[in-house]
Amino acid sequence: MLWLKGTPVNTISKIKHKSPDVIFEAIYCFLARPPKPKPTASLNCYSAIDATWFRREDCLIVYWDTGLKKAQWWRWSKHKEAAWEIIVDLRSLKKKKVILKGATTDGGPGIKTALSFIYPSIPHQRCLVHLQRMGLAFLTKRPKTLAGLELRNLTSKLNTIKTHQDHYLWQKEFYYWCNKYYSFLKEKSYSFEKKNWWYTHRNLRRVRRMIINALPNMWHYLDNPNISKDTNGLEGRWNSLKSHFRNHRGLSKRKRQAYFAWYLTVVVNKEIPTL
Repeated sequence: MLWLKGTPVNTISKIKHKSPDVIFEAIYCFLARPPKPKPTASLNCYSAIDATWFRREDCLIVYWDTGLKKAQWWRWSKHKEAAWEIIVDLRSLKKKKVILKGATTDGGPGIKTALSFIYPSIPHQRCLVHLQRMGLAFLTKRPKTLAGLELRNLTSKLNTIKTHQDHYLWQKEFYYWCNKYYSFLKEKSYSFEKKNWWYTHRNLRRVRRMIINALPNMWHYLDNPNISKDTNGLEGRWNSLKSHFRNHRGLSKRKRQAYFAWYLTVVVNKEIPTL
């Protein structure tokens, strides 16, 4: 547990009163036998599905049970949320009697495709924090236009919506903004060097399109309190995991993957480590 949380071997050696070689031997013994997910049966599982990259080489996808507060499944992938891999995972969970009744994701096409294939009828909540973060990043901290300032103000309110009345008012304001700046957003600029035209306010258009595409799946949490409006339960754990991992960055790819499997099992799921 200490090593998984980033404690150096020399410090563990002093705490346990054992030589560093003995500590390393125990660590490598565990890393040679990474644990596999042990899902807990749940016929009414509300899941947050999210992925994070490490060194731009591998993607760790985790299926988080928001009710049990447990990582029910995970996988390493070279792809960003590939639909076929997620379909395999969801089928594996079904076999273990983990049945999804709702899912919260960042809206990636792979996850959307997989969920619509395996669970076409369940609500698929778009993570509002992710949507807000992406929107604010495109709009920048200091938009140079009034349209940008107004859209930033609207985007900043996304994560504060608690009732359907709030949602109706927010959506009304958003559509008003779209109509108000309809002509403005169609403005184009010309490059004499490249000899082509492009939309002048591309980032504003990008945020508008992103919100419009997300709208059908932004408000499921208002109808069902079991549905999380964001994947923060996982993202907070990503931050802790990566912070602890920084002290072990010299691990090979295989050992790195084993480290995360043990981390999810012992630190996140609080299971007793056994070989």
